[in-house]
Amino acid sequence: MMFPSVAQVAPFIRDGRVRAIAISGATRAPILPEVPTYEESGYPGVVFAGWQGLWFPAGTPSERAHRIQSEVAKALANPEFRKRIDDTGLAPVASTPEEFEAFLKGDIALHAKIIKAAHIEPQ
Repeated sequence: MMFPSVAQVAPFIRDGRVRAIAISGATRAPILPEVPTYEESGYPGVVFAGWQGLWFPAGTPSERAHRIQSEVAKALANPEFRKRIDDTGLAPVASTPEEFEAFLKGDIALHAKIIKAAHIEPQ
């Protein structure tokens, strides 16, 4: 079992070299709508998604970060641009800096719990 990005494996799934059993995201991938999520397949709570974010140096004024986020959200609202992004297999979210911070805290807590439950020791 592996968890590569949808964009990486979509060509292999489409031509039959790889069989996808489920998507680890919260929703089906737009470029592979026929592949169910783990939750749809009877495995609730299996939601792992790769993510990227915009980072700023410490001390960046909040107004500047919010302004950049606002411009990114406008770009993602453009249907032509959004289609190009969706076609790559990415699923962008134009969250605010505060929403991204909350997401990061939750993601870190989830992985800390998994690491502890699996008795994984730092290397």
